[in-house]
Amino acid sequence: MRKRVLLSLCFTGAIAANLGPSRADESAKKLLTPDLAITLRSQSDLRFSPDGRRVAFVATEPLKGTAARSHIWVLDVTSQQVRQFTFS
Repeated sequence: MRKRVLLSLCFTGAIAANLGPSRADESAKKLLTPDLAITLRSQSDLRFSPDGRRVAFVATEPLKGTAARSHIWVLDVTSQQVRQFTFS
């Protein structure tokens, strides 16, 4: 259980570092509004591989028009490398 918690923390950090520009400074100065919320990328459906060396997750892009695109990404826990697994 403790290992999964640590891996989840690594996962969060790797996503923040590897999936586009950081908005931490921008977000810290602004309140979250509906207009801002629809411009943010979100991650969901975190799944660990049976051996615990990889983590798969879904990243949903901000809305473009009326559709949001979702992609599956895979994080290698040891190297902290993230790669896109599906393209839609």
